Amino acid sequence: MNVNRNKRKEICNCFVAYLDIMGFSRKVRENLYSANIDLDNFLFATEFFKENADGISLSVFSDSVFVFTKQDNVESVNNFLTYLSCLILSSFSEQIPLKGAISYGQVIIDEDRNKFLGVPIIDAYKLHNKLFYFGVVIDDKAYKRIQELKQVDHYNLFRQLTPIKPDKRDEKDIIITSIEYQLHYNLNWPLPYKPEDKKSIELLDCTNSNEAQIYKKNTLEFIEKSFEFKNTISIIRRLQGK
Repeated sequence: MNVNRNKRKEICNCFVAYLDIMGFSRKVRENLYSANIDLDNFLFATEFFKENADGISLSVFSDSVFVFTKQDNVESVNNFLTYLSCLILSSFSEQIPLKGAISYGQVIIDEDRNKFLGVPIIDAYKLHNKLFYFGVVIDDKAYKRIQELKQVDHYNLFRQLTPIKPDKRDEKDIIITSIEYQLHYNLNWPLPYKPEDKKSIELLDCTNSNEAQIYKKNTLEFIEKSFEFKNTISIIRRLQGK
């Protein structure tokens, strides 16, 4: 089989986010028609927010979402982080919560052929699997590059002990409900939230499993920590006269 070398894409450095629509497989099994409507609503949100987010690429396959920066610069990264926050926020109102991870490095992106290759994609996928709340965690490679860019809006991120799924399993291969905490930078998606906006998360139907209830509980705790961070920012800005 001959390959047209002119169609080969160059390797580029970029930020990669892998997002997982949580509970979507169960929705498909229970009601395919309803799941299709939920996915259509989510796809509308991805395109709506993308109109104001220059410099990013998006690919959706079933319950998996990949978001990439097209350029390795400050503007693209700020748009990338803001776009991800908008998606997380809107997902709760649609009752399709997301969790995910961000990495950075060399990738090949061929949107025409829907081909995406690179170690950051693998790293983001693996890290997202460990996450035990609805939100987005940032790996060390991505945060190091954010620091190098300097002018990225750091209020979109904050470092905290993050709930992680334990690796241990009992004899019946059921996840033990104890939670491990690791220090990570997280996407500060609740930043534009008001305390009363938590209602959309509190209304999430997580009665189908104990694990889903833990996700919900951990997410509500994360929001409280984000509010504390937001209040700290406000105090600092007032002291700085901003």
